This record gives sequence, structure tokens and C-alpha cells, in this order.
Amino acid sequence: MRPFVNPSYAKHVDPQCLPTRKSLGNDILDSVYESEKTKCRELLSGKTVSMCLDGWSNVHNEGLVCSSVVLPSDATFLVDTVDTSGHSRNAEYLSEVAVNAIDKCKNEIGATVKSFVTDNAANVRKMRHNLESDESIDVVTYGCSAHQLNLLSGDLEVSGVKDKIVSVVKYFRNRQLPAAWYKQCGGTKLVHPQEVRWNTVCDSIESFLRNRGALVQVTQDHKDELDSDIVDVVNDNDLFIFNSLFCYFTFVVAK
Repeated sequence: MRPFVNPSYAKHVDPQCLPTRKSLGNDILDSVYESEKTKCRELLSGKTVSMCLDGWSNVHNEGLVCSSVVLPSDATFLVDTVDTSGHSRNAEYLSEVAVNAIDKCKNEIGATVKSFVTDNAANVRKMRHNLESDESIDVVTYGCSAHQLNLLSGDLEVSGVKDKIVSVVKYFRNRQLPAAWYKQCGGTKLVHPQEVRWNTVCDSIESFLRNRGALVQVTQDHKDELDSDIVDVVNDNDLFIFNSLFCYFTFVVAK
């Protein structure tokens, strides 16, 4: 049987003689990398783009800041990754990183950055102010709307509400019989919120509200076979009303 070879690597290898780890991690990887860079350059050259900047730590606890650009079609391209180890991520340093990324996008890729978006932490807010004050850079800067809504949801959140929703989501996701009963009643996927995915809190509440009819039906048909705490949460009208108002308010703010 002929071994499967990913089409991206097909022109670089003989399918009857697979590459060694060394050649795959050096010559072939470098060749494919340059090929993909050329494709990105062709797609972005002459375009006006929006740039996003964010930072985090990798598995080795090394600080990284990545800059990517987005086209109106929502296509996203990584422009630069900077190792920030040994540097304080203050506004001045991040401003330098941002300017270098904007220049790299223009000089190496041929795309013009006209807007710049970050989250709403204090250091990057000041960085955005620095960019707008720089007369050599013509960009509009703004904070991430999803992050702003996440901060707003934290201000609005009543203690325990999200935890109750999570308990229902986990219960019907991780238990075989309740999951089967829920599916039989027409229930669709319940969203588990993630702290680093800012829209997912609202998405989780919306999925709970959208499927509450199926959840209530399951608790009525199998009340004695389900956890009593879960039954109470699903049938809590006060929780239902609060979540409905919460989703409506965040929808209005988003608009």
C-alpha cells in the first residue's frame, strides 16, 4: 500500500521513500514556509487591512506578542511574532513592536494597515493612544468589542449564574443517558464558556435559553432519574428571566 503524503509536501518527497526527521524539519519545512509566504504576499499585496495585536506565554513560559492582519473577507494572516522575554510589556515597548509590525506589513507584504485593534488592558490602551499621537502613522485604533462585552458581562453577572449554567452544560454533555434523552427532545449543542474566549459566556447563556424547552421536557419525563440540583436549575424561572435580560442587554450594546 502506498503511503499517504500530504499534497503540500508531495512535490518535495518521493512517496516510496519518506523524508527523515532532519530533512522534514529543515529543507522541506523551509521550502514550504517560503512557498506559503509567497502565497500570502500575493493575496495581501495592495490591500488595506486591519491589524490585531495580542500577547501571551508559550508552553515554556516565554513571552510572545503576535501581530496578524484581517481582510474584509475575514481571512486572517500572521505578520509577525516577537519574543518579548526580558522586556517589560509597557506601552512604550508595545508601541515599538506595533510600529515595526505595521512597517513590516507595508515593506515586506505590500499591505497598508489602516486600523489597529487590541484588547482593553491598560498597557495596550496607552499603546493605542501612542499610535494615534504618532504623526508618521495613519491608523484608527480601537479596543476589541468582544473583550469589552466580556468586561461588561463581569460587571452585570449575578454571583453563581454562570456556574449554574456550566453545571447544566457539563451534566448533559458528560452523562450518557441524560445526553440521549436531551437529544431525543430536540436539544442542540450546549456551549461551555471559556474565560479566554470572550464571546462564549453570552453564547453559553444563549444556548441554554434556546434549548430550555428541551431541558425542561427532560426534567419532567425523567425527574426521578436526574440530579435534583440540575432539575432545580433548569426549572428556575428567576434564572431564566435574568439570562433573557442579560442576552438582550448585551445584544443592544453590541449593536
